[in-house]
Amino acid sequence: GAWGACRVKMDETLSDDILRVEDEIFEATGIGASQVIVKRNTTPIIPLQSLTLGISPLVGENLWDVITLVRNNEEALKEWLCQYLIFKGLKLRWKKANAAIKIVSSIPDLKGEILAEPKLTSSLNLRPEGLVTFNAILMIDISSSMLARDIEVKNIAPAIEGIRSAMDNERISKFLRYFKEGISVSRRLGATFASLLFLAEKVGRGFGEKVSIIRFADIAEILDFDGPFFDSASGKHGILERAANLIVEKIGEEQGTSTNMGDAIVGAHFVYKQFEEIEGVGTTKPCMLVLLTDGYPTDGDKFKIAVENYFVNNQNVVFYVVGLGNPDRKLMKDIAQRCGGEYFEPEDMGSLLIWYSKRARDLVVKLKGGRARTHELATKLKGRLI
Repeated sequence: GAWGACRVKMDETLSDDILRVEDEIFEATGIGASQVIVKRNTTPIIPLQSLTLGISPLVGENLWDVITLVRNNEEALKEWLCQYLIFKGLKLRWKKANAAIKIVSSIPDLKGEILAEPKLTSSLNLRPEGLVTFNAILMIDISSSMLARDIEVKNIAPAIEGIRSAMDNERISKFLRYFKEGISVSRRLGATFASLLFLAEKVGRGFGEKVSIIRFADIAEILDFDGPFFDSASGKHGILERAANLIVEKIGEEQGTSTNMGDAIVGAHFVYKQFEEIEGVGTTKPCMLVLLTDGYPTDGDKFKIAVENYFVNNQNVVFYVVGLGNPDRKLMKDIAQRCGGEYFEPEDMGSLLIWYSKRARDLVVKLKGGRARTHELATKLKGRLI
């Protein structure tokens, strides 16, 4: 049957035969009966490494504004969550942030009547409970090391059929013939396929989202889709096929020597400003950045400095990094975590394509684990959000 759990606090104003349960906890249990059994928990309460939280507005409809407010107040959120015992299916209301919060999943997984407690060191994933439309900027490494043939073609039949149905022409058909089950293809071809699939998914959503693609090696170049981005709402005949041909040509068939990531970030900032100019500052759709690379930056600290200057404090941006081969894992993980994203390394072609397909549909903000800083806690104790 339905059940739930909460921490006990003594209240001297209540008589000995009365227990008061918060409405929030009682509603979260799903108990519909007027009588319940109350007992003391004797099982261990496990600490949580991470939590995925489904977020939606308590009032109003602007889901991304609520996500942003929660993201900006990570430590306050963790402190608030630490009041509760967590169990599977729990739903809470964080009124200060106008956020309805649902426990979607966790590590460790909560099965049966297992109870857990979040820590200030727990990592959090914020998943919108509803539709969020977002633009995207894909940055693709085309340095010579991307020619290495070490991506195994595995479990990609659905992606092949998806591309064929979305953009069927001779050049794309020829490109797809490289991908035979069981062989290994180059990182460059894998990146090209992933970009094609991402674009096809965006067009299939039909929400007018914009996608820009930047290739980088010795220099960074923004692919020209009759402008610095592809508009998925465009109804021009053959526009998707022409865009796909351009991606195959510029990503799949050309290469450079260096890995100048800083130039790619400068290009991404330029494109983001174009989005703002078209959609309006303050009303611009959220933007996902995805950087795919197999190496280390060859332009010194330019990459890290550019990310810090343009995107670390931009709460409208989520930055993901995909690593192939032997990238600078420490740097890439740090960049992704500081910008609300994640670092990902695919096991094979199938996992790479699944990851890109999901990213085209879902914008999830990831908050890394860490202890609250003293000045943030002092601010929160005043009873307001930062």
